[in-house]
Amino acid sequence: MLSVVLDVGTDNEDLLNDELYLGLREKRTHSGPKYDGFVDAFVQATQNLWPGVFVHFEDFGRENAARLLDKYRPDIPCFNDDIQGTGCVVLASVLASMKAQDAKLKDQTFLVHGAGTAGMGIAEWIVRALGDIDGVDEPEAKKLFWLIDKQGLLFDDDDDLTEHQKAYARSRDDVKGWKGDKYDLMDVVKQAKPTVIIGTSAQKGSWTEELVKTMVDAAGDKKAIFLPLSNPTRLEEATPDDIIKWSNNKAHVATGSPFDPVEFDGKKIEIGEANNALCYP
Repeated sequence: MLSVVLDVGTDNEDLLNDELYLGLREKRTHSGPKYDGFVDAFVQATQNLWPGVFVHFEDFGRENAARLLDKYRPDIPCFNDDIQGTGCVVLASVLASMKAQDAKLKDQTFLVHGAGTAGMGIAEWIVRALGDIDGVDEPEAKKLFWLIDKQGLLFDDDDDLTEHQKAYARSRDDVKGWKGDKYDLMDVVKQAKPTVIIGTSAQKGSWTEELVKTMVDAAGDKKAIFLPLSNPTRLEEATPDDIIKWSNNKAHVATGSPFDPVEFDGKKIEIGEANNALCYP
């Protein structure tokens, strides 16, 4: 295995002015022909040197990750860890919960809190599973999802959506009759009533006791599923200890970082880690 960093510059003025900085001393190129040409030169060089070599893309960001994966995967062996790695491990977590409580994937409502590269990858994998396991066609499967990003709930009239986000964005008609007009995290939890929440927001502590209890109520006689995946630990949306306590242990929890077991009502509850490192090729 060979690790390679593609240096496309930096917008950090302190680094640009540091005489000891070893990186490319230019403003960062975020996308566009220059960016794509550089990535393509790298990809072609790998295939020329080692025909058929497997390319593992990592941390390419929301503007480029899915786009580059779609571009190259018809022609070369490649894998995007943030999209496919996170997606398959989180899907495994959700399916484990379904099996443990004899529930159906098609009966869940999903809230993705942080609709960037990882959040969208997770949604894509669950949509595929809804088709393969429960026979739900793709358009109907995507209607089971509510996506929240920095601007709040994603709507189809937003000009700043990626192609993958557009497929999940809601119309304004979908929220007719909702109370208020903020459509923030708690608004969506109260009114869309998700039973599965996926956290890739990097917003520490954003899942409150009110949020957890509202989701537990929505899950009825089943357990709500909480997946605070932002890492490192200091970015987790909520800790497993709090989720278990606030839900009165009516929750299945898996995290993006390792956590110690949680003690509740005299029992030790192991916390699963849904980390994409578990499926590195």
